[in-house]
Amino acid sequence: MSSTPGGYAGKILRVDLTRGEMTGEPIEEATLRKHIGGVGLGAKYLYEEVPPNVKWSDPENRLIFATGPLTGTQARGSSNITAMGKGPLTDGAASSQGNGFFAAYLKLAGYDAIIVQGASRKPVYLYIHDGVTELRDASHLVDKDTVEIDETIRQELGAKGRQVSVLCTGPAAEKLVKFAGLVTDGAHSCSHNGLGAVMGSKKLKAIAVARGKGPVAVNDREKLSSLAEEIFEAALKERMLFREKLNIPPLSEDKKTYWATTDNLRNYAAHGVLPVKNCSTNIFPEHATLCAPELQTHYEIIERNPCWRCRMIHSNKIRVTKGHYAGFEGKEPEYSHMGVLGSNLGITDPGAIVMLTDVVERLGFEVNEAAFTISWIMECFEKGLLGAKETGGLQMTWGNAEAAKAMLYRIVKREGFGDVLAEGLKRAAESVGGKAAECANYTRRGTTPGAHDERPDLMASMDIVFSNTGWREHRFHSRFADFDLPPVKDPNNPEEASTGLASIKGAQQFYNSVGVCIFCTKPYPKLLAQMVAAATGWDFTLAEAFEAGRRTVNLLRAFNIRHGLTPDQEVPSTRYGSAPVDGPAKGKAMMPHWEFMQRNYYEKMGWDSKTGKPLPETLEKFGLEYAISDIWK
Repeated sequence: MSSTPGGYAGKILRVDLTRGEMTGEPIEEATLRKHIGGVGLGAKYLYEEVPPNVKWSDPENRLIFATGPLTGTQARGSSNITAMGKGPLTDGAASSQGNGFFAAYLKLAGYDAIIVQGASRKPVYLYIHDGVTELRDASHLVDKDTVEIDETIRQELGAKGRQVSVLCTGPAAEKLVKFAGLVTDGAHSCSHNGLGAVMGSKKLKAIAVARGKGPVAVNDREKLSSLAEEIFEAALKERMLFREKLNIPPLSEDKKTYWATTDNLRNYAAHGVLPVKNCSTNIFPEHATLCAPELQTHYEIIERNPCWRCRMIHSNKIRVTKGHYAGFEGKEPEYSHMGVLGSNLGITDPGAIVMLTDVVERLGFEVNEAAFTISWIMECFEKGLLGAKETGGLQMTWGNAEAAKAMLYRIVKREGFGDVLAEGLKRAAESVGGKAAECANYTRRGTTPGAHDERPDLMASMDIVFSNTGWREHRFHSRFADFDLPPVKDPNNPEEASTGLASIKGAQQFYNSVGVCIFCTKPYPKLLAQMVAAATGWDFTLAEAFEAGRRTVNLLRAFNIRHGLTPDQEVPSTRYGSAPVDGPAKGKAMMPHWEFMQRNYYEKMGWDSKTGKPLPETLEKFGLEYAISDIWK
């Protein structure tokens, strides 16, 4: 048997932009099995190579792109890339996942990961092709948006169709906007915690990877194929049952595998977790117009844009057919766009949301931070807490999509008040202060919530606030039984919620390590562990998978402790911690229970109840003994 297990290339590409040098480095099998890939592998290198004195914009910060053992295989949606580094919003670990073709092409090119260090003196892009790696001048890409960069590089390389995959930053990264993100293949965002700004600080505009020769070598191709089909069909069936439960009409034959996540909006509105007008209310009767299938009557699909080995028909290029923006062409929005750029801004016109989605992704913003920043300005403007001086004359009223667009361009140019907003919502709100600051939704660490009003969901709120990466690390509210864990009967009970979150923490990090899209495999982690076993040839079990996920959680926790994380930062802002004033969760307040939930969560995680530091015995349990002296000096 080869020294490199199936599913892996067995090599990383190290890129030193300061020296202009690129080298290949082998990865030992023991390292791969311990950290799996994706966020697990990235956490290892981040911890080892970015000490506390390195700032997010320091050339010695790392920007890591990691695949997993299922990347590029016959598993559905198996081109999930993990980007990691020290992020500007939290000054701690940052991790984000994106789809498309980039990860699969990187694996086919012979690499499991890329580690970028140093900083170039001029804009460059990295091109990987035919066993060759080269840095090319990118001066001509400056000021271009993400779609233009993608198209320009493809044209420059003479690439047709899907011959090349491009990961790039937009204008927001050039201006070091702290919530700048990354975009793959002109359509897929990978953006949490400002990783685009990290790439911008290195003057690396893009990475282009030509499709290599396949297939990826796996241990048992027949079994992996069978499991891949089984898990996808099971996930598809569950989705259809979900739509049926919500009384959503069956999909037409040509869209039978279309998982429009916008139908989630209907469910979230019913449970009071849809973000409405900066979470100042939970009432939004117009939500039906933003849900599938009603939503789909407002546009037509003009170009299919599936990801690697994915049968889901989504993320398409569409043309708006109704309303003020009829004729506008852009990316088809998912739930997150409809929520934070729709109801959250008081916008009811689907065409306006398509337009704003296009602006956000072309400029290279992370959509949640951008949207909650705009909704904060709108609420403050409506209440007279911010005026024409701050808005530069823009009428930032609820539903004003053109004003929102204009403000996004001011942020990307750091023009006027946009320069303050470019620092992220937390810093902008604190700089204004007073009652205006009390309206802002953020965690004291420095990030905004996800695409929801998570206040009625204690587990979701705690997960964002206690996140090691600035983004959600738990998506398994109903999946406890799949991990042989006791279910949470009452998610609004402070003890059950905090205990439940601690018990399942690590499951998401396992998923983010294997290199697949979570929507293709989410419901069945045992099958996913069997797929890893089939690919690698290891006697890999769900227990080992969960242990790897927990190891990653604790390693990232140790990283953040070393970089200054303290318990007082793990608290929601005034608005984010407030009780909803209306809707299904009216009056339910989390802050009276926060101190208890924080302490209970720490204890159940095996962390010190006062400092939140992983206890020495916890670090030893997961083979992280080397971190003990770093955080327990």
